[in-house]
Amino acid sequence: MASDLAVARAGALELANRFKTEGNAHFIEKRMAMACASYNKAITELRKAPGIDDSDSTDVQLREHASVLYANRAAALLGIEHDRLAKLQILQQLNVQADFIADTVWEAEILRSLDHAERDAAVAVRFNPKNAKAHFRQGLAALELGTRDPDATNRLERLQLAVSALQASDALSSTARSKAKLKDAIKKLEEETAMANVEPIGSVVEPK
Repeated sequence: MASDLAVARAGALELANRFKTEGNAHFIEKRMAMACASYNKAITELRKAPGIDDSDSTDVQLREHASVLYANRAAALLGIEHDRLAKLQILQQLNVQADFIADTVWEAEILRSLDHAERDAAVAVRFNPKNAKAHFRQGLAALELGTRDPDATNRLERLQLAVSALQASDALSSTARSKAKLKDAIKKLEEETAMANVEPIGSVVEPK
């Protein structure tokens, strides 16, 4: 029985790694939709590994691998939204008028993908709380949602999450980019809080 589980685990990891490598190649070439599809396959295969969903699992390698895959898919989703926004801005600058690029349609798609990216990053953090990139990508997605969500309450909650996630990322692996994004999130949270005329939840400390 133990040997059967080991074989199943090894097979799941092998296929997951194969699709992960494929996804990374697409990501490097900025083929974000294709990268996302490959990471989907990698996650599907890894999910076949015995014990992957056990919250008390001691299989560190398996959990870290899952964390990387979900964080990678979050990055690909964020990349897709960057591409969509860039294309929309170009079309708007050219005054292109077409039903299929209606602002409301684009905005709904953007919000859905950003929400998916945030949830993927949260799963990555659950599998490995020390994954700084997962925290960072969760913060990026939450920051975008906190800026774009039409609902004021949702914006405030997203921005609070963005600050929390980016603080965690900066604490684990401080970079110029993580500090800049954290300051941006804090500024937007303060602005949104002032507009909502409520006290911020928890303390907000800017990076040094």
